[in-house]
Amino acid sequence: MLRAPGCRLPGVRVLIIEDNLALRHNMAAAFEAEGHDADFAADGPGGLQLALQTCPDVVVLDLGLPGNCVRVPIAMCRC
Repeated sequence: MLRAPGCRLPGVRVLIIEDNLALRHNMAAAFEAEGHDADFAADGPGGLQLALQTCPDVVVLDLGLPGNCVRVPIAMCRC
């Protein structure tokens, strides 16, 4: 990650909602290497359930998820 010199970000909880297994794991590994906690789900409903359980600080959402399941986590984020 690119940061200004001397800038330290505290660890945050990241939720990754992505149906591509390899991409999901690579993103989680990248966030964890930077000191963040990463959880992930393969679909919108699973992501919503995890979000309600873990209260993430950041959600990385694949807008190209199959079906129409993207609306579920987006609706949650608007609350």
